[in-house]
Amino acid sequence: MGEFMRPTEFEYVMNFIFLPVLLWAGYKVVNCLAEVKPQRKYKVIMVVAVMFAVSMIMFVGDLANLPPTLIGVIVAVQFCCRGSRWQRFAVAMIFCTEAFAISTLIDSYIQIVTELTGVLRALFWLGLWILMRRKRPPREYHLSDSTWKLISLMTVTPLGMVLSIVLLQSSSSITVSGAILSNITMLILATGTLVILMQMIPVLAAKESLEEKNRMYEMNRVYYENLERQQQEIRILRHDMANHLQTLATLSEAERLSYIEKLTGTFAMAQSVRYCENPVVNGVLNAKQNLIAQAGISFQAQVRVPADLPVGAVDLCALVGNGMDNAIEACQKINQENPFIRLTIRVDKGIFVMAIVNSCVTEVILSGKGRGVLPKTTKDASRGHGYGLRSMKEIAERYGGQMELSASAEEGKFTLFLWLPLRV
Repeated sequence: MGEFMRPTEFEYVMNFIFLPVLLWAGYKVVNCLAEVKPQRKYKVIMVVAVMFAVSMIMFVGDLANLPPTLIGVIVAVQFCCRGSRWQRFAVAMIFCTEAFAISTLIDSYIQIVTELTGVLRALFWLGLWILMRRKRPPREYHLSDSTWKLISLMTVTPLGMVLSIVLLQSSSSITVSGAILSNITMLILATGTLVILMQMIPVLAAKESLEEKNRMYEMNRVYYENLERQQQEIRILRHDMANHLQTLATLSEAERLSYIEKLTGTFAMAQSVRYCENPVVNGVLNAKQNLIAQAGISFQAQVRVPADLPVGAVDLCALVGNGMDNAIEACQKINQENPFIRLTIRVDKGIFVMAIVNSCVTEVILSGKGRGVLPKTTKDASRGHGYGLRSMKEIAERYGGQMELSASAEEGKFTLFLWLPLRV
């Protein structure tokens, strides 16, 4: 493997001093792309995996270190990180390939000049973390599995370059002048390609986030237009009531009964309840009360919302409508007696507050831990579903507020709490 300089005492000390920086920076890079689970055991396992990946010595022709390290890191990321299976796989592949490329470059070639290998590793990973921190993806970013599969495929070329250098060449090629230039060039290209790929992830996340927001807005807009159409039907029917009475007077007894049955069966003839002064909130709750009654759900509402509210009509409709839809759906899925929904909406001291407490199944699967997490959709076809709560969360954050969810299996209830600061 060539003759390398014997490390001096100063180089030993510097490598040891920079070891914590190396581990910290490597861990932060992984955590930026795939959040490590908060429990201590997962963090410890991930730190150990990162330590092996970023500090493992990689020489050209060394068959012993690369394969087990690659497998170990992939398993650790799958076990310790959040996100979809394909996200964790892609992140592990990117991280390992980057670690192997820079380690092979340092250990096989730069080490001939200096033994400060630990310092160089630490500086590289620290620089990479600083670069990613400037354009890091959001903490709870989302990419589709198809995108993560594409990213995984994009790591094949740089990983293949590293594997061909480390596993397919003999150790004697380190001293061959032609191989030196070729290997250094390929390792630099592999390293740069992966850095660029890491920088692409936040861009792709922002693009998919914008597309999802557009889908949510379109769904909320259609929801609001349907509500407006129902309210318009009510106004038209009540306006034409005199015409209906005149028509009834000209019909026979049988025709009159049939006409009355059809007339009373329309949505517009349903009993209207004035919950508050706000027309959007009133419209949504009146549209839902028939569903609630048909499902045999006990409904209690305390609503105090003024007519003028500095929240867009489409957004307000989506907040109340999606919240009630999820509560009704949860109540319809349980078999217990007396399912209930307790709704509280009020505006107080410049803050819009909505709380919905409803019956739910004994186990509610959450897609994460802590505040703001969302239950996984229980619909048979999950694709295209699950946008209700995500839409509400996006609206709350856009107005500077927050949505919190909690479930109690013992009490069999699910609680949604949402607040928005109102900017007049």
